Amino acid sequence: MKTIDTEEISVPDSIADLARAVLIHGPVSRGELAEQLGLSLPTLTRLSRALIDRGILYEVDDLSQNTTGRPTKPLDVRPEAGYYMGVKLTGDQAIGVLTDIKANELVRLEANFMDRRVSTVHRILVKLYQDLIEKAHYASEVKALGISIGGYVHQDGTIGYASFLGWENVDLAGPLSEELGIPVYIENDIVAVAGAEHWFGLGRGHTDFSVITVGAGLGYGLVRRDRVVNTQDARLGIGTHIILDADGPTCSEGYKGCATELLTTPALLEQATAHFGHTVSFDELVTLFKEGDTFARNIFFRAGRALGRLIALVSSLALVDTFVLAGEAIELFRSTEDVVWEEINRDRKVEFTPLTILVDEGNFVAWARGAAAVAIQSSFDRLLVA
Repeated sequence: MKTIDTEEISVPDSIADLARAVLIHGPVSRGELAEQLGLSLPTLTRLSRALIDRGILYEVDDLSQNTTGRPTKPLDVRPEAGYYMGVKLTGDQAIGVLTDIKANELVRLEANFMDRRVSTVHRILVKLYQDLIEKAHYASEVKALGISIGGYVHQDGTIGYASFLGWENVDLAGPLSEELGIPVYIENDIVAVAGAEHWFGLGRGHTDFSVITVGAGLGYGLVRRDRVVNTQDARLGIGTHIILDADGPTCSEGYKGCATELLTTPALLEQATAHFGHTVSFDELVTLFKEGDTFARNIFFRAGRALGRLIALVSSLALVDTFVLAGEAIELFRSTEDVVWEEINRDRKVEFTPLTILVDEGNFVAWARGAAAVAIQSSFDRLLVA
């Protein structure tokens, strides 16, 4: 396959800033953009015309019916300006999506792998890429591939460790990029989801918010001043053993009542299996809860109280009042929402800003879409000089 030019891409800041602002906030008027970017209207018009001529931006028909003056034509990014692929890697599966440049899902495929060797996963990802291209025959070329993974990812994209896969110090991106002929970016999954929610999801339009994910693991991401916090600690994953219930069960690492033991599905299912004497799935546990089973209701309500405490704690320390909840076990919140809010409000003064909780129902697809967002965000400048 084709090789890629790895030289640094250089794009004038004004062009890049304008294109990103329209991608994140569009459709948006030229006046708003000029004020946001600190540009004069003539300069902004000149820059936007260049991007319109390139087929990246377009003028949206004005729907305001403003008859008192000249109609405005807001700017937006053409969805078909680029296609991207995102993959969420779990311990035994790759969930892939093909998206347009606005991270809208076009095609979705899943692939299981029988073993976790790097060579096996590499081969699966190449086949998944090819199958997505074949299925979405109208997407003639994928600009970049993003991969999200539960684990620590170095800034250069190498995987420091991924416990679900049993990997340490693995370069997956380099060989994949060489074979596929496109840039490949790997990111910690919670950082990827935070980026997707910020640019394309429920956090769009919010400059400050937190993302909390519940499922096989517990994730915490933060957006401050319109930027995803992507420090080494953020990529490592923090807060998994924060104590939320001093009387709660003890996790495998010896932390009593920690977030991992109270909120992750492996811990909840281990507790349920020990109680019932047979293996219990999360869906079965949800059914038992809805049927009024005492044990299921106890651990769900305990999880709801823990989630409420975690949200209240993050709000107090990070000074954010908007939360996006995501993950494959989001039913924990849905089933115990009243309890969650009761815990959130327990110690909050009436003068505090009311909290807003937004729920992403995307499950594993949200993770894959987050990976596509990584590809879009990381390779966007390439599109502007293509």
